[in-house]
Amino acid sequence: MRNRADRRGVPRVARLPMFLLAILLVIAGSGCKTLAREVGEAAASEGITRGVDALQNDPSPSTFVATPKAAKKFASTATATPGAAVTVTVAAAPPDVPELAVERTVVVANTGGDGVNLREPKNGEPIWKYPEGTRLTVRGPAEEMDGRFWLPVRGPDGQEGWVAQEYTESVDSLSPTPVDAARQPSTIAADVAMDTNPPAELASAALEATPEPQPALPTEAAETAETVVQPFVVAIDPGHGGPEVGAANATYGIAEKHVNLDIGLRLAALLEANGYQVVMTRTTDSAVNVNGEDLNGSGAITVDDDLQARVDVANAAGADVFISIHNNGGPSSMRGTAVYYCADHPQGARAAHLADLLQQSFLTHLAAIGHDPIDTGASDDANLGKPYGHLFVVGVQTPRIARELAMPGVLGESLFVSNNLEASLLARDDVLQELALAYYDAITSFLAEPPPDEALPEEALPDA
Repeated sequence: MRNRADRRGVPRVARLPMFLLAILLVIAGSGCKTLAREVGEAAASEGITRGVDALQNDPSPSTFVATPKAAKKFASTATATPGAAVTVTVAAAPPDVPELAVERTVVVANTGGDGVNLREPKNGEPIWKYPEGTRLTVRGPAEEMDGRFWLPVRGPDGQEGWVAQEYTESVDSLSPTPVDAARQPSTIAADVAMDTNPPAELASAALEATPEPQPALPTEAAETAETVVQPFVVAIDPGHGGPEVGAANATYGIAEKHVNLDIGLRLAALLEANGYQVVMTRTTDSAVNVNGEDLNGSGAITVDDDLQARVDVANAAGADVFISIHNNGGPSSMRGTAVYYCADHPQGARAAHLADLLQQSFLTHLAAIGHDPIDTGASDDANLGKPYGHLFVVGVQTPRIARELAMPGVLGESLFVSNNLEASLLARDDVLQELALAYYDAITSFLAEPPPDEALPEEALPDA
């Protein structure tokens, strides 16, 4: 009689390997996809492994190619010599549409001095207005609508929308050409410090996208594309800030200090885009006398010291003109638009002229957005009943004002925050932009005029 092993035809000692093989085949059938994926990832990251090995032997900057997933894995686990820079070039996914290799620049022109409206969408209401000479970045091809061509643009203040193409002129001779983005790998620069087990947050912080290199413009085109630098410095003072709120309107949820700063930042963007140098007394919701010093020597630290700090900023910058941006407050029924200057100031006559220009510009631009402003005029600050007879920031030296402005200065009160009708305007972006343009037009017109000492002399009368 044969034993049990003989009856089955397989010796007992051989059954164990076959049993294990059967189990492996079952596992392989369910896990082949996982295995294939892991093999693929290992192959994709092989270049990184070689790169890390090479880097450990050679701390000089290294460059190699990997998939985005493999690049992340490298950043979270790689060990490198201190100070060694590693550049991982990650192949980008094929795009759905071609990209523009170069963004071109146009300048606002042919508007008869009115400027061009920025719209979003193309047939929508204007959301901004840019004066002639403003440089705009074109973000894509022109599109036709209702017989007009529209350009998608980005303004110097970061706003994006559409402008009518006929009100622009190109300043670039190099036209953008479509390129296949799949052939333009994005680059991730990883600066990995020596650590045998770097924390995840450190590895994540090490991945910083760097911009694609752009084709250089020809020299002639580059010179044409440069903004003409103006020989003027404009000091912009957004009134109030920090603990000083100014006027407020609960119905529309606005505070004067925020409105003033918003207009000031828009004005700065317009000026800088057109070559003017700008200094601002504040760029955030903060006081200007940040160190809490007794700047006017009164023996006490008060709001007057914050006002003195604003004057000092403008003087230190050697500004050619000083603009203090305000909006008014008072009884809810009060409305009006006004500008103030100091006739007693050494440059009082020029300040009065700037005030007249600004007041007319306010009226023009407010009318452009459909508002019927109440013109309360450009006035001498002596009529306001302020301490020692003057507004601090535009006034002359007094026991209150230790140092006066060294340049012509004005203070604008464009609208009343405390009046609901005018507050509703100040809550609108298009109105704030229009007010910034009003300041811009007045400032640039004023600075375009020759100073009194450079004016051409009158023709001498012939001898009798």
